[in-house]
Amino acid sequence: MPAETDQAREVFLLGAGFSKAVSDMMPVTNTLTALIQKQLEDEQVPVPSSVLLDFGVDLESWLSFLATDQPWLDRQENLRNQALFLDASRILGEALWERQNAALSATMPEWLGRLIVYWHRTRATVVTFNYDNLVEKAASEVLQSVEKHFYYTALRPVPIPSSQSRYGGVVGATDVETFSLVKLHGSLDWVYSGSPDFYGEMIFSVNLVNSWDPEPSTPSAAALDKVRLIVPPTSGKNVFMSHETIRAQWRFARQQIERARRIHLIGYSLPATDMTARTMLTVSSGPPQQKGELAVVNPDQSIMQRLTGISYRPPHYWADVHRWLDDLLEAGEALPGAPSHEC
Repeated sequence: MPAETDQAREVFLLGAGFSKAVSDMMPVTNTLTALIQKQLEDEQVPVPSSVLLDFGVDLESWLSFLATDQPWLDRQENLRNQALFLDASRILGEALWERQNAALSATMPEWLGRLIVYWHRTRATVVTFNYDNLVEKAASEVLQSVEKHFYYTALRPVPIPSSQSRYGGVVGATDVETFSLVKLHGSLDWVYSGSPDFYGEMIFSVNLVNSWDPEPSTPSAAALDKVRLIVPPTSGKNVFMSHETIRAQWRFARQQIERARRIHLIGYSLPATDMTARTMLTVSSGPPQQKGELAVVNPDQSIMQRLTGISYRPPHYWADVHRWLDDLLEAGEALPGAPSHEC
């Protein structure tokens, strides 16, 4: 299990750019938006043209709009939106699952293995906005040689019971002190009923192959009465944020960010519409004398402008994940203020 300590740890915030750095097979948001819209058309799912036109390629805002009751809409319109959200979530999950399996069919990047070992050794906290399971699969591959009987569920500070537990008792994973993995927006292997009001309902995890290998079956095959848990990333007022397990993910992330001496933003674009994450980063930065360092890893340097208003020390910037990781590992746990690297 992740180690519990008062010592300040490093926190790593992962966005879609991280998964893209792991494998070119992983899509960016704009690609997913077009894919979902095309699949909806192919399935002849009715989508009001005004909805698509208003949101364009902003998938995150669109999902949040669909998942949340709007006070200016009639009940039947809100119900149609909720149904459309479930369709879009299903297509999104299927597309990511397919791309993830394609990524897992290739050799795991060497740099990712080194990063996993660093996270394990330093007992870091990894907070991800991604739905995919690439971190779990990489940790399964790498840490089995470091920790006997390692299983990826040891990464979870907030336990998610296995779907197999519905059939009776199951043997839990051996406790292992390792890094913590917090998934703020759900996960491809998490399933729930799909109900618009699921407060108090158990969220389950479908068992993954404990190695860097493609998954032979989909979560729906293991839980026919469940759907993937895809949490809209924009609004903190949607029904997903009322669920205690989801809220616990965010509370744990906030606690770790408050105590962190250094926060790494890797492939996370910090969109202006993601007010929940932006606000959490801002209010968790601590008083001036305790503010942590901020390391930004992103090929898009415009991210630096979007950091305006988030109260940390002046951030250090890397355009390339390999350069950043080399600097991190060379300095060890006490990475000093690393110089910014040009794009």
